[in-house]
Amino acid sequence: MIEKRNRHTIMIIFFLLIIVVLFQNRAYSVTDADNVKYSYVDSIDYTESLARLRNPERGFYGPRGYNIRPANNKPLSPPAWSNLVHLRVGLAAFSSNGTGSVDAEITEDALNSLTTTIDDVRKNNASIIIRFSYDDFNWKSNAEPSMDMILRHIEQLGSVLLANKDVIAAIEMGFFGPCGELHSSKVGSQTNVALAVDKLLDVTNEQIRIQVRTPSHYTTWRKIERSKLNTDITQKGTREYLVGIYNDGYLGSESDLGTFADRQKDIEWLSRQAEHTFYGGEIVANFASGPPLNTIEYIQQEAFVTHTTYLNSEWNNDVINGFKNSPYVGDNTLYKNSTAYEYIENHLGYRYVLKKSEITDSIEKTDDLKAKIEIENVGFANLINEKKVSVVLENEHDVYEMITSIDPTTWNSKSITKESFSVNLPDAIKEGEYNVYLRISEHANLLNDGNFHCISFANKDIYHENIGANFIGKVTINEPKKPPINNDDDNKKPSENHPTNPVNPPINNNTNQNTNKNQNSTHTTSQNTTSKESSSKKEVTVKEYFDYKIEYYYDSVLDKAKTILLQGKKGQIVDSYPAKTKEGYVLEKVDNLPLRIREDEEQNIMKVYYVTKKDNSQEKEHSFPVTKEVDNKKENSNINIFVFLIVILVSLVLFLLVARSLFKKNHEEKTY
Repeated sequence: MIEKRNRHTIMIIFFLLIIVVLFQNRAYSVTDADNVKYSYVDSIDYTESLARLRNPERGFYGPRGYNIRPANNKPLSPPAWSNLVHLRVGLAAFSSNGTGSVDAEITEDALNSLTTTIDDVRKNNASIIIRFSYDDFNWKSNAEPSMDMILRHIEQLGSVLLANKDVIAAIEMGFFGPCGELHSSKVGSQTNVALAVDKLLDVTNEQIRIQVRTPSHYTTWRKIERSKLNTDITQKGTREYLVGIYNDGYLGSESDLGTFADRQKDIEWLSRQAEHTFYGGEIVANFASGPPLNTIEYIQQEAFVTHTTYLNSEWNNDVINGFKNSPYVGDNTLYKNSTAYEYIENHLGYRYVLKKSEITDSIEKTDDLKAKIEIENVGFANLINEKKVSVVLENEHDVYEMITSIDPTTWNSKSITKESFSVNLPDAIKEGEYNVYLRISEHANLLNDGNFHCISFANKDIYHENIGANFIGKVTINEPKKPPINNDDDNKKPSENHPTNPVNPPINNNTNQNTNKNQNSTHTTSQNTTSKESSSKKEVTVKEYFDYKIEYYYDSVLDKAKTILLQGKKGQIVDSYPAKTKEGYVLEKVDNLPLRIREDEEQNIMKVYYVTKKDNSQEKEHSFPVTKEVDNKKENSNINIFVFLIVILVSLVLFLLVARSLFKKNHEEKTY
């Protein structure tokens, strides 16, 4: 029999063992294989909050009808509350079968008014799903003009759409049928719809996602057998990768009111295609012959499979109000006191939760700032359109922004993604302690972009409204112990290259970039710019960054719309580029690869040449990041796990030895 004091001793040892194990996972510093010391950031709450996030291109949308006329058009004011607007543009006045006297081209007045309306959405920091219809959304059949005029209208609208691709999330393929839903139309055959899809892709330079109404419209356009849709897999860089479906019969019946021919097969295809295309629409009343599908119990299962990104907030009213007035029922205990509507709203599209952050918290000015993070996407879907990710350093006096090559569109739904990245510090950065933020935005231009389309993580007290970025830790920057060796630039071998420019952030190629600045953020950044050094010193800092661009040629013809304009440091090596293959083309050659950035910006041009594909033996091109500014290697934690196991093993051995000794001593004391 063990004495009471011995039992207490064993219990203390046992609890010490638990503390050691917990310490390994909670507050520690880790040195990786490259001898870099990372510190765990324990000031962050890594659990998901229930906050309603106004993140771009997702959520319950606010529908708005906007019927344009030949003259005297007035821009439409978008709903101030909505971060996603479903813009329904009526074209009846330009069709002889609508309200127009003849089929006519869209007037300049109408196009200008539409442009102003879209710009007003941009000023509201929102995004658009857009659809066109010739019945002014009044449920009228056969209101379209001739097919030739429809294609002409698409050509005219193309310049407006392309110029505003930063605010247009996707285009729902309308133009045919009542409310543009691609049915009940003499001219709206599957073949004509396919022609219109190709025309939209042409006029938008394949830079905006397109959605057709049903999988049948997709297979006709794709020229594949309808019954084999579930075997269809699309590849990035192709046209078919950009085309998905929208569903205005969402969960209305076993076929979603005729949307699906074979629900199981169609959803199998959708589970892959909607990973990179938008999927959403209008949830409708129940017409199912069996159990209803438009319930919280069903939607929280299938929406993760179909990757639902958006739904109409105003239809069907009975169903939507039912969600608002019903408690959440499901396995997610976080929402046990929430409504069904709150659960659906939070999960539409992507929803990122920071689960872990480690950072190099004390470095010299000549060192790279490095971090490791883990991001969980708890949303139904993925981020579809590309966004830029930058690291922001901020304290009371200064703000710096450094671009990375992290791609958040790879943070898949129901998955945890590990990212490891490294950024160069600006040469002019001051020593001191800085808060470190991860900023996901449209333009990565903190000085001028007005925090346009910045993405907030679903963690409590982590998002900085003024700079549109998420806190991931702190870093202390010190003066170098030894002055850096100033070798000649031409003989200096660069390490990782980071487009970093706190004074003049990298130029964004979008000519319609939002110029309505967030006043607090702009004031802070501008103040930093003027207080770095003297004006002459500031000019030297600016001149360390030079323009470079990547041009794309197709059969020796430059496609100016695809040109990428960036900035980099003198001497930086750009040894890769993003592929921009068109269907029917293959890579021929790349001039000036690798590109070494020079002061003479006329020489800073990489030229990518594609030629018409001659036979099927030519290989497809792979897509590469523009620069090597970030190490995106997945975290290698083998050493950490090894150390962790050793600690547990040693602790267990000590525990057993002490316990054995106590047992033996107790046995000897009790032996007569």
